[in-house]
Amino acid sequence: MTTTALELAAAVGAWLDGLDDVQRSAATFRFGTSERFVWGYVPGTREGLAIRDMGPGQRTAATAMVAAATSARTAREIGAVMALETVLGELERATGRPDLHRRDPELYWFAVFGEPGSTTPWS
Repeated sequence: MTTTALELAAAVGAWLDGLDDVQRSAATFRFGTSERFVWGYVPGTREGLAIRDMGPGQRTAATAMVAAATSARTAREIGAVMALETVLGELERATGRPDLHRRDPELYWFAVFGEPGSTTPWS
């Protein structure tokens, strides 16, 4: 594995190690599951573990995963997009559409597919 892959596997492993059994069960899936292909921009419920369901240390570890998986610029942009959920919610309420989407920067989900660092595919 490359250094980047090793760093990412270590960051994901550290996050998983910090989860309790219920959280870990919610956050992990077989690599071949169809859930791996479910993704979208529109707010809504997802499979995985939501930021709102993580403690402070778990959130820090989740941020470390993002940093290991992306460039520093992309990691900052991800944080900025998440923070904008509050602004978007205010704008939607101001235009009379309070129930259009549930905007919340803590409603982003993390999930791991497969075994990080193994010789089999994972993400």
